[in-house]
Amino acid sequence: MNSVASTSLGTPRVGPLRSPVTAALLGGGLIAAVAAAWFVLSTDGFATWSNVKAILAASSFIGIIAIGQTAVMISGNFFSMSMGIQAAGSAMFFLYALKFGLLPAILMTIVIGAVISALQGYTIGVWGASPIILTIASSSVLTGIIVLISGGGTVHPPADAPSINFLGDRVGGIAVSAFVMVGVAILAQVFLSRTRYGAVTYLAGANRAAARAAGLPVAATVVVVFALAGLCAAVAGIMMSGFQQTASLSLQGTLTFDAIAAVLVGGCAVLGGRGSAIATLLGTLGISAINSALVLRDYSNGVQILVKGGIVLAAVLAVHIWSTQRR
Repeated sequence: MNSVASTSLGTPRVGPLRSPVTAALLGGGLIAAVAAAWFVLSTDGFATWSNVKAILAASSFIGIIAIGQTAVMISGNFFSMSMGIQAAGSAMFFLYALKFGLLPAILMTIVIGAVISALQGYTIGVWGASPIILTIASSSVLTGIIVLISGGGTVHPPADAPSINFLGDRVGGIAVSAFVMVGVAILAQVFLSRTRYGAVTYLAGANRAAARAAGLPVAATVVVVFALAGLCAAVAGIMMSGFQQTASLSLQGTLTFDAIAAVLVGGCAVLGGRGSAIATLLGTLGISAINSALVLRDYSNGVQILVKGGIVLAAVLAVHIWSTQRR
């Protein structure tokens, strides 16, 4: 490939593969990846089957939510700040709805989760609301509604409810939630790469004005990707309730931040137009693996948060610089 490309003004510029900045980025990234791999693999007790199973189980809930966030970010709408509370609320509603039967409870929880996020997507895509501000406000509203209805307490399955123990079971030693995470990633990747709305998601994220000018259904696509994110949050909530057998607002924890971190580490561009569900899945597992190594080495919670923040910052800078150099 010729390393010199001509601009529209006829002035040559250095091609992206030979740019000093890109070369430094790739070199630094390679060194960091090798160092991280050495740190993780050299940790006593890390390279064991029991620890691998623990990593898969620990990453599954975050991964399911992160996969939904991926579609939102690719579409150029940054991310939803309401996914944690939606997952917790979905877990609480699912346990309550079990009195109607297992299948109705699952279907109602998924539909409600998708509709709540779709309404946020409609406000953003059609009315032009700020994604971050709107979803933060939605998170507050949802929290208030849940507290009013539940009293802020813990929800338990009804006494005569069907068993949900299978949601927390293991198959071959691997948590069912991990299989669900992989299945959700595959389905989301099919949506993004094989459907019309998936194609518009990338085009809208790369250049929304051009996508609108071309007559593409940008607003409808925003609604669809937010509905997908809400669906994923609902699935994560259902799986968490099966694992915990109870549900409360505390389930949300740091789910929103952790899911966003996984998407960014997976290489999804903050401004949209680039990313994949499979890459987010790998990013989720990568963060969980590093966190597992830190725990096994007995580092404090503060150090774990610091390292996670550093990884996210490095990923954002790397994707931004790489994207800039390729323009």
